[in-house]
Amino acid sequence: MKTLAQRAAAGAEDPWATSDFHCRALAPSVFLLTYTLRQGQRVTRRTTLWQRRAQRWRILFHQGTLVEES
Repeated sequence: MKTLAQRAAAGAEDPWATSDFHCRALAPSVFLLTYTLRQGQRVTRRTTLWQRRAQRWRILFHQGTLVEES
């Protein structure tokens, strides 16, 4: 939350790019989506657990882990 608040307060453009998308069915109507998010020099691996219920998608869990590149 702190990082999001700082970016919003700065009001500057925040370009980003995504890659390495993978989607895996874990159960009927439950899917795990993983991808890489690049925001300038900051790189994170993202994981989101999605569920389809009553014709709508809902996020059950989301995590972003900072990647330290050597």
